Amino acid sequence: MLSVWSGGEVEAQFQEAHEQRFGFSLKKDNIELVTARVWAYQDAPELEPMAIKQGSPAKPTDFTTLTDMKKPVPMYLRHQLVSGQALSSPCIVVDDSGTIYVQPGWQANVTKQGHINLQMPADCQ
Repeated sequence: MLSVWSGGEVEAQFQEAHEQRFGFSLKKDNIELVTARVWAYQDAPELEPMAIKQGSPAKPTDFTTLTDMKKPVPMYLRHQLVSGQALSSPCIVVDDSGTIYVQPGWQANVTKQGHINLQMPADCQ
């Protein structure tokens, strides 16, 4: 279903809202519609999760130093991680859309779909 407002209806609603909010009208000025929100819906089949590659665990692509860390911290590229890979903390996982820092003592495991599960150490729970 698509509903489109006619120009006069939108203008009348705008003029009324402006008058109520600011106490005067802009009837002599043209109104420019700057933002329009559109929603579209369609039934679609359920997506099957994609499995990521399996094989030898990815190796760090680099190391960096962090404040208060005595040893360099390994850095991994997320797209290189394999299903079932466990990451020793501390470490950093770099992705196109963000970065994950695995704090000392935490456990990070890669699932079959490529999710990274972080587990808090027992003494922190």
